[in-house]
Amino acid sequence: MVHVPAGLLSAVIADGGSRLAIVIGAGCSVEMPTAMPLAGDLSEEACRRLVSEQVLVEGECQDPRNLSALASLVYQKTGSQAALVRQFPLDRMRTAPGNDGYKFLIALMLEGVISHALSLNFDLAPQNAAVQLRETVTVVDRINEPIPMAKTVVHLHGSVNGSSEELILRVEALTDDWREKWQEVVTRQILAAPNVLFVGLGSAAPVLSETVAMIANALGHQKNFYQADLGAHENNYFAQQLQIAADHYIKGPWSEVMGALAKHLAREQIHTLKMSGKALFRDNNVAAEDIARFEAMTTHLADLSLLGLGRLRANIRLSRGSLYQPRSVPDEEWLSGPLLTLAAIAEADGLTVHPTPAGTFLFKRAGRIVSNVLLVSGRGSRKLSALDPSITALSKELSETTGSGPDLVLVGGTLPEPLAASVVPGDIVDGDEIEDIVTGPIKPRVLVIDGENVVNEAREFLNAA
Repeated sequence: MVHVPAGLLSAVIADGGSRLAIVIGAGCSVEMPTAMPLAGDLSEEACRRLVSEQVLVEGECQDPRNLSALASLVYQKTGSQAALVRQFPLDRMRTAPGNDGYKFLIALMLEGVISHALSLNFDLAPQNAAVQLRETVTVVDRINEPIPMAKTVVHLHGSVNGSSEELILRVEALTDDWREKWQEVVTRQILAAPNVLFVGLGSAAPVLSETVAMIANALGHQKNFYQADLGAHENNYFAQQLQIAADHYIKGPWSEVMGALAKHLAREQIHTLKMSGKALFRDNNVAAEDIARFEAMTTHLADLSLLGLGRLRANIRLSRGSLYQPRSVPDEEWLSGPLLTLAAIAEADGLTVHPTPAGTFLFKRAGRIVSNVLLVSGRGSRKLSALDPSITALSKELSETTGSGPDLVLVGGTLPEPLAASVVPGDIVDGDEIEDIVTGPIKPRVLVIDGENVVNEAREFLNAA
């Protein structure tokens, strides 16, 4: 596990958010499944192909691994960068899936922790990670585009969506006009974030060094600079360029570093869930033993990542449009009741509870899975009958995407049905299950947590299954 400086951890959970901006380099896109080549490898392969195409002569490029020098040479010979850029894996760059580090980045941006991500890469992994979470972030890859105050990915060197001439490959392309306009953006937009984390910058390269210097000069020394990379602090070129102190340097891979930041926020969110739930139960005169039971249940969430917590909150809302829901007090309150019922069922039937990354819970007995449980809420504004289509749809989706959908659903926060419809519709509770030839049953048993016999009904179902 990587060691993250206390000041950076503090910035992640600071009140008000937006205390952190991040600068990401090629080292962030190397990890699977993004799997983009580093600049040296990209340059060497491009040089080989350019020689094969007779754009260059064998030996003409003195250092084939220097992408900036190669770009300058190609530009001098052809008056364009097009011959070089067409050697890049452009389709892979466009469709590059976000690795875990990018998913954590997007989650932290959605939570308001990270205000801006300045990318020095051409690939679209950050925005693709947002798509994987069914979320969106603003993307800026041209100088004159407006930049919102938060939740924005800025491609300082351009992106694969632009033309070959718009990509910043040569030092000569870093004109005064480019510098001045991006310096203004960096100064204005990132001024509110007192902490800046540089990640995955890798080895020194002329264009990269110039850009990092521009960022550092634009921000001045009023910011707390941190850096994360694979090498040792004393051997890192950019650590010296940025004057990163040893205690502000994190040695570790991209996804582990972002995972550590996300885990710290997840712990804080679990704590606030516990406190919000206890306050809600006390206000409603819930018995002390039930409050203690709920508090014990929240400890089971410790194994969830930030992505898992976001998915849990999305499920409680019956959201199919997003796989990540940022933390809010209402979500914590909507989740508290079903969590308490989950704990009561487990205690009554001698089961252990295990949260899953899909935002559901497994009941286990002697290590064997007994049931997969989904927690949802009507949020105090919907009847159970109104939730039925959404419960069915979400259960089917979970079955198809994870291979193991819920067979039990605990529902809180529902409005009472009219007297004539006070009996829960049969197809919700004990109607015929719909079979799917791939994933099996997709119509789970649904129980309202406010029912007087909900624990006994759950036990009967679990012991009959």
